[in-house]
Amino acid sequence: MGCPHFTVGRAKSTGCCEQDMAYPVLPSQLNPKAAKYGPEGCSQTQNFGAGKVLPFACWQDFPLGGSEKDAAITFQEIAAMRNMSLSEAKAYCQSRPENIASACQSLYRARDVPIMHNFKDPKLHALAQKLLIT
Repeated sequence: MGCPHFTVGRAKSTGCCEQDMAYPVLPSQLNPKAAKYGPEGCSQTQNFGAGKVLPFACWQDFPLGGSEKDAAITFQEIAAMRNMSLSEAKAYCQSRPENIASACQSLYRARDVPIMHNFKDPKLHALAQKLLIT
């Protein structure tokens, strides 16, 4: 699969095909027009009726930093919260170092996200698979 035709200009200017950047434009390109639900990008929330928050479609925050070591710690913290309620996760985060405590909500919301972006190292992919895919 290649880039959708309507994203060729962006693909040429950036040198890559960012499928997730095409999503917000896609409904307007279809005939007939299609409805679109949910946030337009990764790590964004959107309320959906009666105060319900839609889950993340994808996640790319890495709030603990951009190094491989930081990403590994990020995956470990997300994995630690996988089976916690929000109140349990908040209590857990209060016992962690400040950088983790301040990133707690983002880490908690990433615990069951289907797609994670912005890490390319095969070792990190293996670690994420080991820790996050059951």
